[in-house]
Amino acid sequence: MNLSYRSKLILFTGILLAVVQAINFLTVASSTRQRILENAQEDLHLAQLNVERFVNHTAVLASNTSAVSLRDFAIKQYLADPNTDLATKTSVVNNVTNRIQADWSAYLTLDLETEITTYDAPIQENSPFPFVSLIDQAELADDGTTYGVGLIDDSVHLLTLVAVDTPRTIGYFVGGFSLDERFITNVSEQMSINVKAALVVPATQQVIQSQIADNDIADILNQSSIDDVNSMQIQQTSSNGVRFAVTFLPLPGAGDDEPRIYLLLSYSLDNALAQEGALFTSLAVLLIGALVFAVIGAVFFSSGLSKPITSLTELARRVQEGDYSSVPNDVRKDEFGELSLSFATMISRIQKREAELSYRVKYDPNTGLANRSEFLNRLEILLAKHSRPYSITVIQISTIRQINYVLGNDITRDVTSMVAARLKKLPNQTECARLGDTLFAVAHNSGMMGVQMISDTLSVPLTHDDYEIDINFTLGISHNAEDLPPEDALQRARAALYRAEENNLETAEYEADKDEPNEDSLTLMSEMRRGLQSDEFQLFVQPKISLESGKVIQAEGLIRWFHPTRGFMPPDEFVLIAEQTGKIHLLTSWVLVRACEIIRNWRDNGLDTRLAINLSVKDLADDTLPGRFINLLKKYNLSAQDFIMEITESALMADPAQALRVLNRLRDINVDLSIDDFGTGYSSLEYLRELPVNEIKIDRSFVQHLPENDGDKVIVKAAIDLAHGLGMTVTAEGVEDEESLNILKQLGCDKAQGYFINRPVNEADFNSFMNTSEYGISSQTNLNVDTDDE
Repeated sequence: MNLSYRSKLILFTGILLAVVQAINFLTVASSTRQRILENAQEDLHLAQLNVERFVNHTAVLASNTSAVSLRDFAIKQYLADPNTDLATKTSVVNNVTNRIQADWSAYLTLDLETEITTYDAPIQENSPFPFVSLIDQAELADDGTTYGVGLIDDSVHLLTLVAVDTPRTIGYFVGGFSLDERFITNVSEQMSINVKAALVVPATQQVIQSQIADNDIADILNQSSIDDVNSMQIQQTSSNGVRFAVTFLPLPGAGDDEPRIYLLLSYSLDNALAQEGALFTSLAVLLIGALVFAVIGAVFFSSGLSKPITSLTELARRVQEGDYSSVPNDVRKDEFGELSLSFATMISRIQKREAELSYRVKYDPNTGLANRSEFLNRLEILLAKHSRPYSITVIQISTIRQINYVLGNDITRDVTSMVAARLKKLPNQTECARLGDTLFAVAHNSGMMGVQMISDTLSVPLTHDDYEIDINFTLGISHNAEDLPPEDALQRARAALYRAEENNLETAEYEADKDEPNEDSLTLMSEMRRGLQSDEFQLFVQPKISLESGKVIQAEGLIRWFHPTRGFMPPDEFVLIAEQTGKIHLLTSWVLVRACEIIRNWRDNGLDTRLAINLSVKDLADDTLPGRFINLLKKYNLSAQDFIMEITESALMADPAQALRVLNRLRDINVDLSIDDFGTGYSSLEYLRELPVNEIKIDRSFVQHLPENDGDKVIVKAAIDLAHGLGMTVTAEGVEDEESLNILKQLGCDKAQGYFINRPVNEADFNSFMNTSEYGISSQTNLNVDTDDE
């Protein structure tokens, strides 16, 4: 059949347009469908962040309010006074409970027994507190507060715990918030999308509270492995043909041995994709209409049709590849114009959402200031651009916490924004950032004049409604930032701030001789905390023998740090810093747990040994130590007689009354006590007689030269006779040759240890030594934990 040129043109144009539009439709459909799924997952991720902020905000607000309430002198006096009747104490606890709007509360003694509970509390009075690790977390916290989520009698509770200090810790206040159906409902109502929530324990597949259908949540849990749960990634599951995007949000744990509780957030992907049908129907109608219109007007408009088709096809390709930079601006009043407008609207919304997410990554949402990461990026660019010297000033605003307590969160946020606004008004060529709740940073090129300008700016009182608010602050300054990587320059300013706060100064400039130790100490303590969690520390063991039987009857353990970059670090390089920075309790807690593990292994393998732990002066100042130790004994099913606690003379004399109080409490639970490095301190004989100790250890400085030094023999003999006269046993440290060992035996010493007998070794090598050495055949073996080589 012969067709005219006009017919051929119309037919060719129609077929070509149909093919192109079909490809365009499929491309847009694929890209749009993928984007809808990605948007659904982004919405779920934002919902996850909102819930996390809600839980943390509730816990932190309750903890801070409790801490402030418990600073009241009258409240602490009532709780500390043993003569206060139970009704009065209960009234005090109820008062604090009402202030923080908790569902229930409890007051714990130092032995972690529940002394007082409020109405409807799930914990019974005079019962052990089940979440001991919260106590350890509170001790690690600078403000003595912590929080976590725990399971009590098949119900979930958010627990806030505050140490009550006078200034020594006298007890603990626990505030409880029931995470019941109201919490689940509130979580869902706070979301901008139709998210359903549930409280679950994935490890046991237990469902505690749920808005999700039973069949659906069972399928979700079955399809999610523990690894998937812990990854906190958005996952896709299905149930009864319905697809879901789900995520598991781990709630802060309240106990190491407790199963982890998660908040499961579920979002139906089928509901999200429902909007896809209407969009594609509209798009199909537009395409079909355009096709019909093109065929009818092919002869008249063929030249004009190629351009929009080409443009839309290219745009669809770019959208599929994730390029949204080209927004269509077609103003035609036909189907192609409407299609271009739909594309423009879709691309604009996607760009807006991505811009919002990008902003949150770089800036503090409350003040608009750059966060730490963005500040360092900007600082690098700034220093590369300008040749003038730059300084970094770190600002600690101490007033904000008092404002929050007195005036509330809303005014606190306004004050924080006002401080940020003042910093933003500083002269050009400056960069400002908010590093934390009360910590800001400014980079400037004005030297100390710039520092004075910052000080003058912040010294002017703020005005909020009818309030005039003074700002108290401390400044740490690092000059010549252009000579350093931005991270190091900021770290120097932080070190200077640390020194200023330690010495109650308003301003401190970085000085290498004064601040490098602080800088390195802060870094080392941070690395130590990480090392304790990643098995960088080990407990080595060195045997001690009885000079009467010649067999091993005791041993001493030595803490060792094998740093991944610094290499082996002897205890002298980190123990003293840990004491000075208040982090020694981290080492003590680790040693206590590791010692319990070693003894438990020995008991399970038929080895009847005892283990001594060396306590520092900071440990003797901790009234909670005996209670925490008792809880560990219960956890590992051990007896107090399995341990010996060693204390140096210097630690005893730092605060004799406090030391004696803690030692007596340890002795009351049948822990044997020993004085380490005897002869190097300044304790009096009268005080020694009053101590509840069972043993003294003669320092190695008196033992190492016994064969050639008669004076040392006299001193060692006198110490042995003194100890025996007081009913104590004696151990000599630092024995390095057989002659010294024989002299000690002649002088009447009970035990000896040193390199001559054996070097410190790990647990496995010590067990091998016990099985193979001539010294190792013994029915009683004691293990002693220390931080110094013998």
